[in-house]
Amino acid sequence: MLDSSVCFRQMINAIQVEHPVWYFLCVIFFTLLIRAILCIFKAWAIVNGELDNEDQGIKWKGTKYWSMFISSFLSNKRHVTIDDYWLPSVVGVFELTVYPILISQGKWLFIGAWIGVKTASSWGGWQKYRTAYNRFLLGNILSLGFSMLITWLFF
Repeated sequence: MLDSSVCFRQMINAIQVEHPVWYFLCVIFFTLLIRAILCIFKAWAIVNGELDNEDQGIKWKGTKYWSMFISSFLSNKRHVTIDDYWLPSVVGVFELTVYPILISQGKWLFIGAWIGVKTASSWGGWQKYRTAYNRFLLGNILSLGFSMLITWLFF
């Protein structure tokens, strides 16, 4: 049985990206594309009243779609239910950097474990808004799909 540190060292030594600058530019491009796609659906849900809370005086229904899309994408609405402070995109950069390496080495178990941890940690938050869960699923599908494309391009 291999020691985990030996296995990790073998994985690191096996990484060979011929064009690391292009690799990283692809990661950034696909992260922004995923963010834009998810913000399309997030803005649509918000302007349709998903986040309205009349008890707290919060009403987004009827807001202009493109205004909400831009605010959601830029994360500049200064409201805790709209802004994500780009944290999902930071995680997305990490995923799109690491997933292709893991895919090229056939380490799908690590990817599955990470998605499992993400799912379990947000489990309760999706009970109120089903579309947030669907956006989460879509984001994972896009991340995996673009990771496979990056793998095909660079490995």
